[in-house]
Amino acid sequence: MEGHPNLELTGLISDVEALKNLYRTASVFVLPHRFERAGHVIIEAMTAGLPIVTSNQGGPPEVVKEGVNGFVMEIGDVNKLAESLITLLQNPDLVRAFGESSKQIAADGYLWGNIADKMLDCIVGDLH
Repeated sequence: MEGHPNLELTGLISDVEALKNLYRTASVFVLPHRFERAGHVIIEAMTAGLPIVTSNQGGPPEVVKEGVNGFVMEIGDVNKLAESLITLLQNPDLVRAFGESSKQIAADGYLWGNIADKMLDCIVGDLH
């Protein structure tokens, strides 16, 4: 895969601006992980409006809805990974639709301001 003109393996990116730029220039976010517990990186990619391709372990299946904002596969299912990427590469309208859904799902339930509002509502509700 190394050297493929349409694929960039970045490794760890600790510079925030470089990470934001990478999200801005990406078409799809792929994380075929084995141990992603919370899925924070998935939320970041969704906030950037990217369709997501990920595996069904840990937190990501909670936020990535099959056929709505991305594709979810079993760990090690390289056929589903390939099919998902081919589908997205061949369907720019689907990439846009999934990206818009990702952004909306992230905004509705996973931005810190919204999470704080929900927590505050719960606390205030308990006080009454």
